[in-house]
Amino acid sequence: FFDWNDAWVDRDDSDGQPKTGYSSDGIHFTPLGGYFVGKALAGFLAGIIPDPYPRVFSPDDLYDATDNPLGNFLTNPFLIGTSGALSDATGEMADGMRLERSAGTSTAVASKEAAEKGGSKQVITITPAGSDSEFRFRTSSANTSHAHGGGWMQASCKVDVEGAGDALNYITLSIDDQASNGVECQGMWEHDDSGLLPWNFGEDWSGTIITPPAQLMADSTDVRWRVTMGVNGASSSTPVVKFSEVELRAVEDPRTALNYSAPATS
Repeated sequence: FFDWNDAWVDRDDSDGQPKTGYSSDGIHFTPLGGYFVGKALAGFLAGIIPDPYPRVFSPDDLYDATDNPLGNFLTNPFLIGTSGALSDATGEMADGMRLERSAGTSTAVASKEAAEKGGSKQVITITPAGSDSEFRFRTSSANTSHAHGGGWMQASCKVDVEGAGDALNYITLSIDDQASNGVECQGMWEHDDSGLLPWNFGEDWSGTIITPPAQLMADSTDVRWRVTMGVNGASSSTPVVKFSEVELRAVEDPRTALNYSAPATS
């Protein structure tokens, strides 16, 4: 039994209200509250279930319509090389990837770091400045072509964040179907209705961002994989964000787990 209230109750408050900044209304989590409740839950589960098998484990686990239809559509999952693209940023970017500033005046420097198991981490050091800013870490070609129309896709990437302080407003991974009426599916959405952002957790953190499975339109031929980082331009912190083990792959229809079948069509 895990009671998530244990992770956010202020024991110095006679009514047991959430700790300062953990909730905007006493009921729902802010990013700060969600982070520490999630961290407590992960620690609880670590004593019950084994660690998951890595989602990205080999550079040759790539999509092939015949031999590996559930393989990775991203052709450089371990972010090797330095021939990637940069726009309003400087440094070294992994082959087939791109870093661009899409809004604001903050600056970013890209560099490479060896990953623990081999391959590389793409390191991005951000210096906030001026207005709130936004950076995108994405594939060099905006679109990734596929032959999986009507099917389902899911994306993931590992991320390590150091020294962020109050400099990061969000880190969002998304799949954006480029077909007409296609959906955009997001992991760790940047939505803010609390007024309590940025994501200032008071410590460095690591994890894997995973999108929910997204169903593509029947006529879909291209999707966009990207991570969007929102930057608080007024911050004096210099966050370092490290990405690794990037993934975009077809997945089985998740509704089958609920014994759901689509209605017959004529």
